[in-house]
Amino acid sequence: MNKPFDIVNFGEEPTPPLLVYKYLSPERVTDVLENQTVRFMRLLDTNDSFEVRATFRRFAGPRFVKLMEDFVTEKTTEAHVDKALARKLDEIGLSSMPPIMAKVLFKEKFGKDLSAYMKDEMKARLPALSAALNALQTPEDFLNELGSSLLCFSLSETYTSAPMWAHYAVNHTGFVLEFDTAHPWFRNISDKQKSLLRQVKYVDGQLDEALDDPHAAFGSKTADWAYEKEWRVYCKF
Repeated sequence: MNKPFDIVNFGEEPTPPLLVYKYLSPERVTDVLENQTVRFMRLLDTNDSFEVRATFRRFAGPRFVKLMEDFVTEKTTEAHVDKALARKLDEIGLSSMPPIMAKVLFKEKFGKDLSAYMKDEMKARLPALSAALNALQTPEDFLNELGSSLLCFSLSETYTSAPMWAHYAVNHTGFVLEFDTAHPWFRNISDKQKSLLRQVKYVDGQLDEALDDPHAAFGSKTADWAYEKEWRVYCKF
């Protein structure tokens, strides 16, 4: 398996249940139980024909602008500006000049406070940045590329779903395998406290922008599939 991929690393993730289950057909006994192998599937090839769909209208909207404005505010505090000035002065051979002096010279020459000027200039460019992001690629094209490049291993938090026994276990002739989500296989390589399991959201319609609900934008299925109560591990294809 390729390196696990965190499809959505944004905000708080729901905690996986202690146990998850995989419905399997009877012919999978050898490769799963005896050979101890599991199958990852490309997102474009899952059973939901609307798996990879236009879940959001645009990449950047008001939430994106607000996020960027907060970032600009954080990065244009006096402390951050002083550090950036010190690095720049050192690069041009003026390391002996205190940042405060450089700011005084800037204000004398341009009549503006440097920190406030930087903040205003950066915020003024945010609408153009949003427009450029939205023009770069359509959500449909992006999601199709994502669906082509990601594989997923799908599990369920229930083993008593009659439709899933019928569909995935071939009319109740197959079996269900139980997985312990505390096992290291489900843990993030760089942070063992984090699980690789991601809960699938079930939503219809479209979000205005991706940041309205990143988990729904990049990891959801239509509400018709909610009975599956699905959790996934993703990896790059």
